[in-house]
Amino acid sequence: MICHVCEIDFDPRSRAKREAGGLATHCPDCSSETTPRAVGVTSGDGKQASVTIVRPSTNEDRRAFLNYWQRATGLHRGKSCQMDARLTTPAFNVAVVHQSGSTNHKGKA
Repeated sequence: MICHVCEIDFDPRSRAKREAGGLATHCPDCSSETTPRAVGVTSGDGKQASVTIVRPSTNEDRRAFLNYWQRATGLHRGKSCQMDARLTTPAFNVAVVHQSGSTNHKGKA
């Protein structure tokens, strides 16, 4: 695909383009995406999973939050213990945009 700004050839499915964001017709160098994307994560509370959507303040906060959530929930760990032994909560700034599902739907307070 040819960039509409600088007219160089680029791959729209490359990792650099996915990280840069912006318009699909702009190369990664010409793309300017300043707002970090929101993140949706799940939790398994009781019999019903709840979904929480958070908005990080920076892309670094987004990466730190996703890394922490993946380690805390045991993503990509197979059947071993889900908690990482070196798990510490990093400093990241996220705001909860929406939370669906109930944390306790069994009639208990």
